[in-house]
Amino acid sequence: MSNPSRSNGYQRPPQGRNYAAGLPERMTTTLYFTNIPPDILPTLKKKYSLLKKSEHVRQQLLTFLETCDNPYASALQIIADCEDLLHNRTNTLASFVIEEFCGWARAHEREICHKLTPQLKYDAFCLITMQKNYALTKLIIDVLKMPADKMLFVGNIKDFVLAKKYKEACQCSVALGLVREFPIDYFVLPLILQDKLSVAEEALMKEPAMQEDLVHRLDELLADRNLRQNVDHLVRQLEVPDVKLDRFMHHKPLGKLIAKLVKTYNLSYDLTPNLNQKRSAGTLNFLFHKRFSERTLSLDSWKEMIYDAVKDNKSLQLELVLSLSAYNEPGEAFYWANEFSVSHHDWPQYLVDYVKENPNAKPEFPRPQDVNAQHSENNSSDSFHSLLLPDSAIQMVDSEELLRECMMYINSHDCKVVGIDSEWKPAFGGKQNELALIQIATWDRIFILDVIGMAGIPEDAWHESSRLFFENPEVLKLGFGLGGDMVMIKAAIAPLANMKLNGSGYLDLSQVWRRLQNKGMTFPFSGRDANAGGESLSRLVNLCFGQALNKSDQFSNWEQRPLRQGQIRYAALDAFCLLELHRDMQKYAEAQGLPFLEIVDELILGFRSPKKSVGGPSGHRRGRGRGRGRGRYPRGGSSNPGQGPSHGQEEAHDEDVGQVSSFKFLADVMLCGLGRELRKCGVDCMILDKSLKSYPNAEVEAVFRQIAEQRRIVLSKGSNVDWFCSELGPEDVYEVACSAARDQLKEVLEYFGINVQESDVFSRCKECNSNAFDRAGRGLLMELAGMDAEESAGSEEGAAEAAPAPAEVKRGWVLSDNSSSIAQGRTLLGAKIQIEKVPQEVLKKIEMFYICAVCGKVYWVGSHLSSALRRHKASGTVKVVGQFSDAEEHPARAEADGV
Repeated sequence: MSNPSRSNGYQRPPQGRNYAAGLPERMTTTLYFTNIPPDILPTLKKKYSLLKKSEHVRQQLLTFLETCDNPYASALQIIADCEDLLHNRTNTLASFVIEEFCGWARAHEREICHKLTPQLKYDAFCLITMQKNYALTKLIIDVLKMPADKMLFVGNIKDFVLAKKYKEACQCSVALGLVREFPIDYFVLPLILQDKLSVAEEALMKEPAMQEDLVHRLDELLADRNLRQNVDHLVRQLEVPDVKLDRFMHHKPLGKLIAKLVKTYNLSYDLTPNLNQKRSAGTLNFLFHKRFSERTLSLDSWKEMIYDAVKDNKSLQLELVLSLSAYNEPGEAFYWANEFSVSHHDWPQYLVDYVKENPNAKPEFPRPQDVNAQHSENNSSDSFHSLLLPDSAIQMVDSEELLRECMMYINSHDCKVVGIDSEWKPAFGGKQNELALIQIATWDRIFILDVIGMAGIPEDAWHESSRLFFENPEVLKLGFGLGGDMVMIKAAIAPLANMKLNGSGYLDLSQVWRRLQNKGMTFPFSGRDANAGGESLSRLVNLCFGQALNKSDQFSNWEQRPLRQGQIRYAALDAFCLLELHRDMQKYAEAQGLPFLEIVDELILGFRSPKKSVGGPSGHRRGRGRGRGRGRYPRGGSSNPGQGPSHGQEEAHDEDVGQVSSFKFLADVMLCGLGRELRKCGVDCMILDKSLKSYPNAEVEAVFRQIAEQRRIVLSKGSNVDWFCSELGPEDVYEVACSAARDQLKEVLEYFGINVQESDVFSRCKECNSNAFDRAGRGLLMELAGMDAEESAGSEEGAAEAAPAPAEVKRGWVLSDNSSSIAQGRTLLGAKIQIEKVPQEVLKKIEMFYICAVCGKVYWVGSHLSSALRRHKASGTVKVVGQFSDAEEHPARAEADGV
């Protein structure tokens, strides 16, 4: 018999339960299921304590189940009598019995399923929900086919809710198929208030009506300015404990939550009228800031963006007219008041006075009367770098015929080097950026591909364009921050979705610039505003030509047709200046004895091909472990066909051998720590989250294809090494010998001869492996976090505590300035910015932040940057090339989010 003294909180009845009995309206339960031999549990306990999850213990349990009259009841009785049932660990005897029994029961379902009764299911549910491991709960629910009698458990779910166990109520409702039986007030909305969205999403996943109801309820909270009062009323009404009020006390974080739900479940923004109003007002404020504070919008761009922002919103049209009074623009307020037919009764007094004082004023958009001001507004100021080609050399491409003519021109005129860029309209209100233009510049013609105008052309036209141009390695395509452009092109044009950059003749001039700087190159105008503009295209143009680019038309409506002439020339120059930069950077580099062509070849093809060996001066590589999977050198390759071979290409420079960008790895599941350490050093390293042998065959093949296509080296240990060698070949596998992650890092870097430069450290996201980042200032992120931007310097005390702005960080990353998307809580690639993980004290002190464009993780410069550099220098074999200064340190840091 099972031990009668153990009841785990339930009282055992004097005799066994008749599981064939009728079903009462509300069942009562105990933990007594059936009699089991008195020696079975002590035997299992003893063997499990010695052998753990061994085959011997498994066979002991399964042999017993084979002899039972009702294996369900017998297994449940063993589970109920296990003293470690409530220990909430996965290595307990109870969890072992549950897992093995469920596997056995599935295999013998036909023979034993008739033993299942409603009462047995009910008792089993009461038992299994006493412990906290939801995976085990779900196993029992599935194996005992509880969803077939799901209405039995409605009362239990209500009991969970009354006990404020919202997580358990939600998870069990999902497992039982009972979600529709409970309005969102039962557990979905309370979980949202407790900031447990991931749990609530389990219930929302397949329930569109519930999704819409939740979004509508949350949007109602935004209806008036007194958000806190609305939230407090809801919390009291539902009696929810442990509410995360900081997520609901400000309109911005709540608005971001609503927008996330709308996007996740592909809902209509018609459900969120209050959010739409708040976001539109935010867009209006942002445009005012760009125009009147930053002064980075041309008059034409301002006009079209303002019109687009308020054209469908009467309240914002009035807000526009009212706001212009603060900037002393009565003439423009008069124009917009007439443009949108704002009622005279709503006109502000300053506008009424303006009309009285100027009775002959016409409602025309005001233009500056001063000639110099006109030149500035029309982007024709002599202080900016200008386009050398006339307007007649710029051709709009908006049809299939013109697209084919463009591709034929590039190929027939032997255009070996071209500039390529793209433009898209800034997106507000949670909308996605959509590609509008692709610019392709040759030395005598500039083609502007109207992606919107060609939305309906046949796919074969784009396939031909891909063959002739986009994936043609004979044409060297110059870009600046190519990663962002290529992501937008692939997303907008379906036939180009699988386009590859590596080996297809693409060269990112931002990377060339970085390489040349690391080699000490000086530019002819480097003394002018050396740090102005960061690592932007405009700054590089300024360094090379002494004049920056005029970016006042960058932030404009690129979807309107026809485009303004100012927009057309801006777009054309952005592509054409890349040709000029490529030509002059080569000239300056070669004049200073720097290997420009070798750098270009390496970046285009993504490989290192020195004739000397990588392993060290003697040219040998030291074998590790048992000699299996010795790894490979970086593979060689042919020079770029569009550029031609470089003289002296075969001569390797010592400082170039083993650069971080030459290597790509895949870390096996047991080497996750090593993978993260490599990423911290800027090394491209995929990390397996579980053993590849457990993946479905299709996924395994996909990973192997990725390894081959991206030329990755597999890092592994133990028996997995032999398996990888048999699948990929020993030259693609390296067996790691060391145990600690930092020792493993030193081993791998030393073996492959990788030199880590200062610019490589923290140049890659340690979470997702991306090296694409968006840059954002403190003010922008404080607004995103719902903080007052003046908090950081609003008082003398605050100003004294705030740290000075660090020098511009130079890293081996792809860096973008993307204020419009960041203001909406998204990166350039559409990832949600993880602003909630940045402490407010850090936001108040740090001047510049770097956001992973792929996963949204936020980084900043902290003292751990210099600490990491010191550690790498002290390691001996890990060479950190470059100097760092303690003055660049910043005292603020939290967890591992700093750079």
